[in-house]
Amino acid sequence: MADQESYMLPRDSTESERLDSQHEYMRDLGYGHLIHPSINTANIRAIADIGTGTGIWLRETAQQLAGSRSNDGTIEFVGFDISSQQFPKQNLPNLELVVHDIVTPFPHEYQERFDLVHVRLLTYALKVEDLESAVKNAVNLIRPGGFLQWEESDAIDVWATPETARTRATVDLVCSERIARGLSPAFVLFSDGKEGVQLTTLKHSDAVEGKFNPLTWTEDMIRILHLETISSMNHEAPRVQAMKTDTVMLSALALLNAALSRRAAGVAAPAMSISEVRRLESEAAEIKEIIEAIKKSEDPASSTWDMEMTRILARKVAVADRKGAWMSLRR
Repeated sequence: MADQESYMLPRDSTESERLDSQHEYMRDLGYGHLIHPSINTANIRAIADIGTGTGIWLRETAQQLAGSRSNDGTIEFVGFDISSQQFPKQNLPNLELVVHDIVTPFPHEYQERFDLVHVRLLTYALKVEDLESAVKNAVNLIRPGGFLQWEESDAIDVWATPETARTRATVDLVCSERIARGLSPAFVLFSDGKEGVQLTTLKHSDAVEGKFNPLTWTEDMIRILHLETISSMNHEAPRVQAMKTDTVMLSALALLNAALSRRAAGVAAPAMSISEVRRLESEAAEIKEIIEAIKKSEDPASSTWDMEMTRILARKVAVADRKGAWMSLRR
């Protein structure tokens, strides 16, 4: 999933609290649906969550299904993460937490075991070269006929009103830090014919109804059932409106502090040239200024921040009939 050099966020109690708060916001942004409403949960017997962190999505999903006819106590919940540091100390019944790096194949006992695999905001922890294998490994967890529910929001899907020089600098710094660490800025590949393979957030135009693309991410094809982009701007949920700026700013603080730490390490490196040290020191000073402004609720925190979340629901098909839109790797 990510090594310590590429992973941008800390793994401590403060970060766990931020992740849980972010989950509440993302849940409400998705209209309260932890599982897409088109999925018949009566048929679900095993659910996996990749990049589970504190396990809050799994725990709330288990609670949500507990009162329904679909959960008679036999649903299995498994959370995977590269680190156990943020796992909850006490597990719920039928909840298993496993340390595993998504860029390596999952053990045989987990393959084709799950009716639903959930992924959220994983590109903040994935290097570009690991993206394809990560998706393939996730898909291999799904039984034929099972579902993949993937939710992402790229840094370029965040904006401020009013936009100022400092709000633009905040987004630019986060984007540049991800590039410097080799992280994937989004999870769909395309080629512009000039720069080679590039990355962009999946939009509706990337899934053309009725178009078959044989270059799929897995030999067991995945068909897109639902593709939507949900915006916090004018969202009907009061909680989304109340939380959106704080959610973005808390994420920005965590990411900017990571950027600051990397520059401090660069300045201390013995082989660094004087000009490079000066550049890093100048960037560090700018980052510190923005961090202090956010903490004091000054610009950029005084702006209203919005974001978009792209949600994909796809299904692993047993028989390919070459109809519909497909998740595909296009070169």
